Amino acid sequence: MDSEVKASHTDPEVAIVILHYEGFEGLCECIDSVLLSRYSNLRVFLVDNGSVDGSVGRAEERYRDRINLLKLQGNLGFVRGYNVALKQIFSDYVVLLNDDTIVEPDWLNALVSVAESDGKIGACQPKLRWLSHPSYFEYNGACGGMLDSCAVPFMMSFGLVALLCSSDVMRL
Repeated sequence: MDSEVKASHTDPEVAIVILHYEGFEGLCECIDSVLLSRYSNLRVFLVDNGSVDGSVGRAEERYRDRINLLKLQGNLGFVRGYNVALKQIFSDYVVLLNDDTIVEPDWLNALVSVAESDGKIGACQPKLRWLSHPSYFEYNGACGGMLDSCAVPFMMSFGLVALLCSSDVMRL
C-alpha cells in the first residue's frame, strides 16, 4: 500500500502504528483484530523494530496489501522506535498500539468521536481490559494510564470493574 495516498472518506484518517519486535502469533491476533475494526478510514502500519525471528516477513506475506511495513535500522527501543516511525506517517490521527493488544470492532469509532467532539482534546485512551477477565480493567499503560491536571501520571485502579464506567473512553 502507498503510505502517502489518503482514502477519500469523510471520516478523519487514522493511522494505527504497531511497533513490533519478534513473535508471530500474538502479532497476528493484534493485526487481525485491527483489520476487523468498523472504522471506515484507517491505515495500519507495522513497524519492524529489528526483529530477526522471521515474524515480520511472515506478517508481510500474510497481510500483503492490507498493512504498510516500515523497517527500522535495528532495535531502536520502544520510544525511539515510535519516534522514528512517526516521522514517516502523516494522518489526521495516530494510534500507538502495542503488538499484544486485541481491539474490539468499534474501539476506534469511540476514540475518534471523543477526539472530534472538542478541539481542546489532544489525546485519548480507550479502556483497557484484561483479556482473561474482560469485565475488569487491565493496568492502564506504562505511566499508569491517567494524568492529573498537572500532567502527573497515576494509575486509576488495577482490576477496577470496567462496567462501572459506561463509556468506552473514560473522562475524569
